[in-house]
Amino acid sequence: MLAAALRILHRAGVIRALLPGMRLRDWRVIDGGRSVYLPEQCFDAVPSDVEPDLTDPATIGCLTALLREATGDDHVTVAHPSHNLLDDPWCVWAGGGAMVLGQGPSEGEALKAALLNLAASVPE
Repeated sequence: MLAAALRILHRAGVIRALLPGMRLRDWRVIDGGRSVYLPEQCFDAVPSDVEPDLTDPATIGCLTALLREATGDDHVTVAHPSHNLLDDPWCVWAGGGAMVLGQGPSEGEALKAALLNLAASVPE
């Protein structure tokens, strides 16, 4: 799902490429379920059903950078809005905190939601 959204954003010219260091996870395709790190900026070399590992800190940083590139907002922020970590979702904010781009139960899932929302807004 996220890989497809990233391809949509790439084809629309909104993002340039996947970033080196992103860890990809696919239990069916990649060597018995081991994670692999993307060695270079590419889309074509990655099977379409391979998804970024949303638990990997480097991948979260790369997704944040891609989201900043896609929105043109260098201040896109991912944060937890309260001290009640069990009940409130993580949020991705843009526009100095004026707009929520996505929410999720983890930092990675919030970034995923924001990128999916952004890809859904790209005209076909």
